Amino acid sequence: VSESLFEEILENAPEVNGIRIGDYLLENGDYTRPRKDLSEDEVVGIVAGFHDEEPIITALTFFVGAYDKRYNSKFGKYYNSNKDAIKAFNGRIITKRYKEGNRVSRFEAFEACINYRKDKDEEWYFGAVGEVATMIDNCIYLNAAHQITGLGFVIDNEWYSSCSEYNCRCSWNCISNLGEAGCYWCYKDRKDRVIPFLAYK
Repeated sequence: VSESLFEEILENAPEVNGIRIGDYLLENGDYTRPRKDLSEDEVVGIVAGFHDEEPIITALTFFVGAYDKRYNSKFGKYYNSNKDAIKAFNGRIITKRYKEGNRVSRFEAFEACINYRKDKDEEWYFGAVGEVATMIDNCIYLNAAHQITGLGFVIDNEWYSSCSEYNCRCSWNCISNLGEAGCYWCYKDRKDRVIPFLAYK
């Protein structure tokens, strides 16, 4: 497949205030379109979508871990339906509640996100369903950017965790279904992909 196809896909990516889905946030605070000569050392993350016209920035890597190895936790509101859960863009708030509590290693997903790039002056959080689903819904643009730069990872039909809870034993996870996110509850001790999100403001 030619690079021009991926560039054409990205030319049609949604854009807000001059920033496109698939753009990379640089260490100096600027955004850049995907390009071959882009170095991982220059990049903080990739624009995975927008919420309230603000970019949602994800990490260039993922981790595999459980929400809670013992099931029993509550950091926010329980969402009984995926219609309600998918409206949640409060991953930063939920991660803050977790950080204020007794942090323990059984919460692998939270710890992986909080500790991502911990040598930098940045705040990373475990995304809520809305944030994770937005990333998956935009996988065509993110995967095109990856094909051009080689940075990041391919979003495929693996399961991706969120910090949104169904009840004390289960949380909401998302999977790509023909390029769109399908969100379902799963037991919290299940190990799935975890993506750190950046609280850049």
